[in-house]
Amino acid sequence: MLTSPKETYVSILKQNPASVKMAAHLTSSYRVGNANYKSAITSRFALRKGRSLDTNHLQVYKYRPLRNPSTHIRLLYLLPRSCKVKVAGERSIACELISYQVEQAPAYIGLSYTWGNGSSRRPIAIAGRVLHITEALFIALEHLREANKTLIMWVDAICINQVDSSEKSRQVQQMGRIFSGAAMVLAWLGTAADDSDLVLQHLSKIRNKTDETIKTITEAEFSHGLLV
Repeated sequence: MLTSPKETYVSILKQNPASVKMAAHLTSSYRVGNANYKSAITSRFALRKGRSLDTNHLQVYKYRPLRNPSTHIRLLYLLPRSCKVKVAGERSIACELISYQVEQAPAYIGLSYTWGNGSSRRPIAIAGRVLHITEALFIALEHLREANKTLIMWVDAICINQVDSSEKSRQVQQMGRIFSGAAMVLAWLGTAADDSDLVLQHLSKIRNKTDETIKTITEAEFSHGLLV
């Protein structure tokens, strides 16, 4: 049984490496052209107007209990950049959280990311209330936001109530199914540093060449009657 996000992610990567995309290399053409990615984009909440949340009247976001943590999940609706929101005068991110039975959930993107420095935290707005997340996750979500559409995601640190140990334990047991059921899994390794972006670009080229080779071999085998 999978016991951690890391083990879950590694398992998905081993089973189907093509399903994992490096989030830092989600080009606009890729976003437009990839059917799996597009399936997790919606117009829901996209036209909502932004707002400013005053520090003197901030209300902390409170999770509603899942009906059954073994069969239900929450999905994060990441509102677009056009929905501008400020928390305590600082630019922030607007989101919504909606719970679903796993089998009835809409298409969503699974996010695997580096936690970074857990002591450095930033506020985001969920349903007009504030939830603090790590700086690393904030940067990842900021990078992934669409211009005018809402992106549906599953992110463990937000979609699981981290202070409810019972829910957390049962949700972690579901993570293999959650990631496997995602339309796509994105891997966020952080912002580029020490030419890391060049390394990822090189790896992407290698993978593309490998995919082309596999396709060529498969077509050749089929044309020679080697496949049934």
